[in-house]
This record gives sequence, C-alpha cells and structure tokens, in this order.
Amino acid sequence: MLGENDKAIENCLKAIGFNPRFAVTYFFLAIAYAVKGDDAKMVEAVTELHKIAPNFRMTHLPQPSSPDTYKEYFENIQIPAARKAGLIE
Repeated sequence: MLGENDKAIENCLKAIGFNPRFAVTYFFLAIAYAVKGDDAKMVEAVTELHKIAPNFRMTHLPQPSSPDTYKEYFENIQIPAARKAGLIE
C-alpha cells in the first residue's frame, strides 16, 4: 500500500472513528495529507494530534528495519512529509 495516500486517509479516518484518542493515527493521517498536498487537512490532523499528545514527534516511532522498499519510502516520502507537517524537529 505504499504510496496509496487516498486509501491511507480512508483507513486513518476509519481508525479515528473507532478510537479518536490514538495519537499515532493522526500522525499517519497528517503524513498522508502532506504527501497528497492537502496542507489544510494536514494542519487539522497535526492540531488534533497535538491536542492528544502535545509533544509527539516522528522520533517517537520505531524506525523501519526492512524491507528495503519501505525504508526507501520512509526516507524519501515519510520523513519529508513529517518535516513539512512540523513533526520531526
């Protein structure tokens, strides 16, 4: 599912419906919106994330160890998107 941002957004929104207090879901939702170029919705997701977990940063998540395809996606897509959303530093 790498790169399927619309599906990722759909799945994140479903997950939020089940548990709106799970911060990591908002992180991935913000990333998907950032990659898609929907900055307004990215900011909304980050705002909700910070309401739940004010100090949350991408560095709180484990780094990928395999497969190589995911590592490349992580480094080339997710990290820049997280940086755009203000979730790295």
